[in-house]
Amino acid sequence: MITILIVDDLDEKVIAISKIIGKFEIPTTVLVASDLMNARRNLNENAVDIAVLDLYLPVRFGDNIDENGGLVLLKEIQRAKFSSIPKIIFGLSVANDFRYDGFWPFFKYDSSNTWITPFKTAFNHVKIYQKKYEADAGYFGFQVYLEGKTDYAIFERCRSLFFEDRKDIVFRFENGAGAAWVTRQLLAHCMMLPYDKRDNSPVKCAGVYDNDPAGKNALNRINGFLSLEAAERRHFRSFVIKKHYSPIAKCLLPDESSCEMEDLYCASLWLWAYENNLLTLRAEPRMLVKFEITEILNDLRYLEDISEEQCTTFLKIYSEYEFIDESKTTMVSHWLKSDESQLQRSMLPIKFLLNDIINYCDE
Repeated sequence: MITILIVDDLDEKVIAISKIIGKFEIPTTVLVASDLMNARRNLNENAVDIAVLDLYLPVRFGDNIDENGGLVLLKEIQRAKFSSIPKIIFGLSVANDFRYDGFWPFFKYDSSNTWITPFKTAFNHVKIYQKKYEADAGYFGFQVYLEGKTDYAIFERCRSLFFEDRKDIVFRFENGAGAAWVTRQLLAHCMMLPYDKRDNSPVKCAGVYDNDPAGKNALNRINGFLSLEAAERRHFRSFVIKKHYSPIAKCLLPDESSCEMEDLYCASLWLWAYENNLLTLRAEPRMLVKFEITEILNDLRYLEDISEEQCTTFLKIYSEYEFIDESKTTMVSHWLKSDESQLQRSMLPIKFLLNDIINYCDE
């Protein structure tokens, strides 16, 4: 298996590169980083064989573009600052007349696609890895792309509690990148049209999205590139957070329009976050369906031990407050340190979601 890291923040380029890689039918894992910080993290956490770098990159996701960003990363690679050092590094950028010995080689990217043929010719040289990818040509881990680091921590803990034998499931995230990165990663994967050579079945992956404006925009981005009948759709599935995963959200939310990962968190975690000033008032209170307090209390007790007074407080918090982004790491860390038996109950909504993902993996 060859691991290729594409460091670029432009969807169109990532898709074009992935299509080219796919035509070589080499068992490949493609990782996508949109900024320097996440490129560095990928180089430290994964055994990267080949890198494709843009020159114009932000330091962090959402920052302004640094015209020397790719060059900074390249020099760091040459100084062996990372756990893995790619043996081949392609440069692909709109920069004009760029010359630097560290690239092997450099291509000028343009909308006329004149770079594609020489890029294909150069990429053909990855056959120097022939023995490596023939040795494990049949194995592909099932990649699940998540919107952030806290989601990653939650899913990893959920797997250890309920699906310990599923070591084939690989969770990935990019710091700060959110739903847009999940879409970019799904597109990079599916454009290669990868198939398992053992049985010629599609190599699949999954992405998990909040059902919020950012998630919806990212999903619409997929639809902008792929028709509903496109063959590429056989290689991935998007999982959107739905209220039916949580007994609490199912009872309280009138529709699916604003269901997010936080809506799968247990009531005691919301109460703890409120007591520790980790919540902020919503711009407008969230409308909840009409309910009987005893009915909600019974649903809450399905997941955790909670008093009627705590239930009343939770309902007010759930309607009027939301989590502060900067506080989520603290909050999730507290949750995951809970007693294991208590954590197993409170994590049931996450288990239901992960079970759906695993079922798709096994189809």
